[in-house]
Amino acid sequence: RKFKEGDLVLKRPMGRDKGGNMVANWEGPFRIHEAFEGGVYRLETMEGEVMSRTWNVANLRFYYS
Repeated sequence: RKFKEGDLVLKRPMGRDKGGNMVANWEGPFRIHEAFEGGVYRLETMEGEVMSRTWNVANLRFYYS
């Protein structure tokens, strides 16, 4: 998968060991703020707040509205 800046995505939540089946599988939507080499992306919230960490493509999926 490749995303481009402005695409809407869902991200896999961190720390999935808590909550069992009651925890959502995906969080979002978020917007791709910046794309780096190697399938690494910086996300921003729908309100425009840029997230400090980056996310690997394996932890992202397209958001279909």
